[in-house]
Amino acid sequence: MVVKLRTYRGEDIPEWYKREDLDELYEVEDNEGDVQLLEDDEEAVKLVVDLTYEDENPPKPE
Repeated sequence: MVVKLRTYRGEDIPEWYKREDLDELYEVEDNEGDVQLLEDDEEAVKLVVDLTYEDENPPKPE
């Protein structure tokens, strides 16, 4: 699956999401255009990896 990761820093953070204590914001967009915003870089990377390999590990039938 194609996944996009964008990093917003400082003045690049969208106005509606800005806070004084927020230095970076991570936007993860999946193949279907669903977007998730995360403030933690490790969580963003984990999400990118999970989404990228999602199709390779189909859920096991119960």
